[in-house]
Amino acid sequence: MTLHRILPCVTSAAFGLCASLAAQADHALVIGGHGGEGDADRFVNALVTSGEFDRGDITVLTGPDLSRDTVIHALMTDLPRQTDAGDKVLIYYSGLGGQRAGAGAADEPDGLDEVFILDPVSGASLMDNEIETAIDQLEGRYVSVFLDTAFASAADVPTVVGYRGSGQINGAVEGLLGAALGVDLPKIPDVPEDGADVVDAALPLAQDLAEENGPLKTQNPKAQIFSASTPQTGAWEDETGGAFTTTLIDSIENKAADQNSNGDLSSAEFITYARESLADLCKSIVHCEATNMAFSPSVVVANDRLASLGGGISADGQIVSDGLIADGEPFAATIPNMSHDQRLGFVSDRFGSINRADLKLSVAPSNTMRVGDVVEFELSAAANGNFVLIDVDPLGRVVQVYPSSLSPRTASVVSAGAPVRIPSVLSTNGMPLRIRVTPPVGQGLLMAIFVEGDFAELETVLPEDLAGQPVDDGFAFLYDLADSLMGLYASVGPARRIWSTQYLEYEIVN
Repeated sequence: MTLHRILPCVTSAAFGLCASLAAQADHALVIGGHGGEGDADRFVNALVTSGEFDRGDITVLTGPDLSRDTVIHALMTDLPRQTDAGDKVLIYYSGLGGQRAGAGAADEPDGLDEVFILDPVSGASLMDNEIETAIDQLEGRYVSVFLDTAFASAADVPTVVGYRGSGQINGAVEGLLGAALGVDLPKIPDVPEDGADVVDAALPLAQDLAEENGPLKTQNPKAQIFSASTPQTGAWEDETGGAFTTTLIDSIENKAADQNSNGDLSSAEFITYARESLADLCKSIVHCEATNMAFSPSVVVANDRLASLGGGISADGQIVSDGLIADGEPFAATIPNMSHDQRLGFVSDRFGSINRADLKLSVAPSNTMRVGDVVEFELSAAANGNFVLIDVDPLGRVVQVYPSSLSPRTASVVSAGAPVRIPSVLSTNGMPLRIRVTPPVGQGLLMAIFVEGDFAELETVLPEDLAGQPVDDGFAFLYDLADSLMGLYASVGPARRIWSTQYLEYEIVN
């Protein structure tokens, strides 16, 4: 997403077009539940001052305007009427969350539905499936959802000021939450799902085994759902309100998440920035790390997102942008059609410039190479792990260049602080390996991907037989690869893996 896509009204305001078009179409729904009223005000101000939305195109539900009926009506009736296919829609929620066991949670890995508690005093709440239905019915719209809340609970977290998850909703938890708020809470009423009665069920919790990437799912291929936490992790407040909202506002207003400073603000860059910033904040909150309820910001898209876009390409032969606030602005159709700068921007935006392992990559004798030259690369990292080198050549073809099909299994191993020369080992047949420069001439991009763990961790996200031959659709491959790596990062517990990327620009001349 380029800067003019992030600020769509700035570039055309002088012609008097932006305000009239936005007023007819794009719309934002901002919901401030209990404890999230201030966040809602802050977020609305950021949307307006950044030029993302005109104030008249934002519906705000807080305080006396907030009820289950008003939120359901806004989601299910107003948004579909206020917008059309091709418009951008933003849905924001800040406040308390919880979980409930029942008949409607049968499809949940942990046996629990996520609940959005609008008002703990009256018991007004929304179920996760209700919001999912609202998102999925916005067909053709570019939907961005932001959730600053938590759901799970640890032993004494409900009584800790600044934590946003109430845990499983039953009499005991409501009593703890009521004590924290200084009120006597009624039981939050059950909400029917698809006409079925919801009943409490003594389902065993298996949160250590059943993990979800985010609290909501979607089948809408043009929707993206950002959350401060997964159903198993936590969300906390800083001195100004919801900490996740603070990172979101910094990203929208100050471009703090634009890690490669190219004017593009991608979803991957935001998630990376949020994870790093909130991890640092967690260290300053006594109960954040002690209760194992740290932040785990996540982004969820439809499982068949690429398939529904024709392998990442829309009906008019262009791909949909991957911006923090999706607006449908296209990039070039495929990697080969992009310029070198566009390819570099796409790769660094999509992978978020993540480099937690201080990965370094260089080439000798020079980044400018002649056809026929023999070159060596050097890679180092501050952690133990494994790596692959992926080349986006001057024609835009994407191929794994190392380890190659001739490399032994150990060729990808990196020890912390020990540089690896590439190639530095004999091939599987005992012959020395060399890298010789071949056509085409032009500018290319070499990308190193590193995972702390065994090579098997990388194999889970790489297609078979990638080494030595270009993939059929370089864009779809890189898009899917970034999503898979983000999934490794978003996981909690033993499944979590830290990964890093580094890029090296080069030029081949005759």
